[in-house]
Amino acid sequence: MFKQIPEETQYPNGKFQLKDGSIVYADKLNYGENYVFDYASVIFFEGKIAHMQVDTDSSIEDIDMGLGVSFENYTVEPYKFGSGYEVIFNDTFADDNLAVLPNEWE
Repeated sequence: MFKQIPEETQYPNGKFQLKDGSIVYADKLNYGENYVFDYASVIFFEGKIAHMQVDTDSSIEDIDMGLGVSFENYTVEPYKFGSGYEVIFNDTFADDNLAVLPNEWE
């Protein structure tokens, strides 16, 4: 249903360093344009969505319905680097808790 962007580096089992210095491994994948969003960067941890940045002009309700994922009881904020949203399902992967992302180890 959603296709990864082949020209972007994907980070299956990517290495994240948290602000407390601990290391966590999770998948950080990037998805291209479709009927729900223009671009999405998604972190999966232990088989579940942990964090999502979605670049889109769609409403949060349209994204919720299009993905089939309820955002109720999770943190939803405006996306800082464009139009869209940031959704935090797991506070471990909130921006203010991350010190080093997988692409920053290169």
